[in-house]
Amino acid sequence: MTTPPPPGPEPRPRIEHTAGPSAATGWRRAAGIGYVVVAALFIVSVFVQFFLAGLGVFGAESFEAHKDFAGVFHLFALLLVILALLVRRNRVDVTLVVALFVLTTIQFSLPEADDGYVAALHVLNALIIYTVAFHVLQRAIRTMRAAPAV
Repeated sequence: MTTPPPPGPEPRPRIEHTAGPSAATGWRRAAGIGYVVVAALFIVSVFVQFFLAGLGVFGAESFEAHKDFAGVFHLFALLLVILALLVRRNRVDVTLVVALFVLTTIQFSLPEADDGYVAALHVLNALIIYTVAFHVLQRAIRTMRAAPAV
């Protein structure tokens, strides 16, 4: 014999959430994993760019490899923007990846500047790019860990 529920308002029905980490299923979850992977590849590409620049500076190679790899580097930045929008990242994350794309785009023009001081900003901008990319990856990993397993 069961007892009837106590009088009062009925409990609210469960609402299925359609945004955020708990709702990441199917293609959105795959895109979220892709976002983390591309963010990690971007960080690795920063180190590769520093190595290739070092080869050019110290005469082991020319700067051609450094210049050629910049296209791949820029593609990763664009992919991060697209994936951030697809997986509906929050405003801070979207701002960070857009800033990363803009900084990476600016990076192309700095070594071509006529003024040596402006051209020297190429190295400083690379460090800023690394710092922003590190925060993008750190935030992406934190979000991925917070999401429940599906």
